[in-house]
Amino acid sequence: MAEKVPRTPAELEQELNDQLELLKLDATNYDAGTEIAAKSMAAKLRLLFHDGGSCHSLLRQTGKSDVLFYDTAQEIIPHNPFAYSGLIVVNVYGANPKYVAPLDNIAQQSARQISFGDWWNAIVFKDQEHNEFSRKDLVRSLADQDGGAHVDPGLDKKYHALAKRNTLGWHGRPTGGTWKPLANPHYAAVRQITHEALKSLLPAYIPPIKTLTDGIYLGGISMEIATPSYPPPVPPMGKVGRNDPCPCSSGKKYKKCHGK
Repeated sequence: MAEKVPRTPAELEQELNDQLELLKLDATNYDAGTEIAAKSMAAKLRLLFHDGGSCHSLLRQTGKSDVLFYDTAQEIIPHNPFAYSGLIVVNVYGANPKYVAPLDNIAQQSARQISFGDWWNAIVFKDQEHNEFSRKDLVRSLADQDGGAHVDPGLDKKYHALAKRNTLGWHGRPTGGTWKPLANPHYAAVRQITHEALKSLLPAYIPPIKTLTDGIYLGGISMEIATPSYPPPVPPMGKVGRNDPCPCSSGKKYKKCHGK
């Protein structure tokens, strides 16, 4: 093996800045309508953040592993039986129904900052087949398998379900058109991950002011089933005075509870 000359800290810092600038260019291209720029973003995010085997992330090489990262994902409800897409929103009506990276344009937890490990490994998608995906899963699958830095002859089963079969389950109907499955939720998610990374690593970064197109936008797609809480039934008994405690044991006066 050829002998290698270690990079200086200044060289590594310059490489980090170069990759972040390239990431900004990819994000600009994506926002201008070139959604396949998500593949290039995924490759750069992998370079910045993935450690394993012979891979050494720029984040670790530049000593920035303790940087706090912006988490814009909407909260996932535990044991939620429905699909969850915490990083993106869905435009189901309008001229161009699609999955959208909201950046900072729709209220989310945009001010929350967490450790890199928590950010990289947190679950941000759960599809209708109960497959779960972290930021790491989405970035590495797109970069390593699906054209970011490498094209595999086959795709991971759960990633294929999300990327190719729309197992988030959302459909959209363009104005005057018919309902159709929405495509590429992983592209929109990688765009939002890029937004979070740039905000976290570039203190002077100014996010683009993105005007969302016409339509109805839904975010998080997280629902919870609950049983309505009604006052318990009144046990059979004799006449109850209106100011007496209600016999249902609610703690209220009868006139304020079952005596209404």
